[in-house]
Amino acid sequence: MTMAAHRVSPVDPFALARAELENVFKQLAEAGASHHVTLGKLVTEGMERVGALTFQGHLDTLFAEEQREVPRWARPEGSEVRERTRHLETDFGRVTVRRHGLRLAGETAARFPMDQHPQSSDGDLCPVAARGHCRGRRGGLVRPERRAHR
Repeated sequence: MTMAAHRVSPVDPFALARAELENVFKQLAEAGASHHVTLGKLVTEGMERVGALTFQGHLDTLFAEEQREVPRWARPEGSEVRERTRHLETDFGRVTVRRHGLRLAGETAARFPMDQHPQSSDGDLCPVAARGHCRGRRGGLVRPERRAHR
């Protein structure tokens, strides 16, 4: 008996954000006729969680698209594709940015497009300091993590 190929259903990168939004609605319903300050706090804190999960879903989508492109990258012989994970402080809290870079033969460091044009901490990306650190929104240093793809 032969098995037919089945299409793999895509994972919804925003499923966690949708679930958290439903959780905010549930908390509001359960709070009933509470004080407006209490309700406002539930909404504010809930929407921060929804925002972080939504932003993370977007970043995960970008990484998945980039990952599909990596096999088509023109690469010189002896080069190696590397993956970097970096934590990014946003208005919603910390999210994880994963990107691909290329280490050329004979070089010790990979080149990551994201690091070529860093923006200020007021922009979309945190600045990349010479030591490979950036200062997060809440003042903590955030270090990149590196892994090789073979």
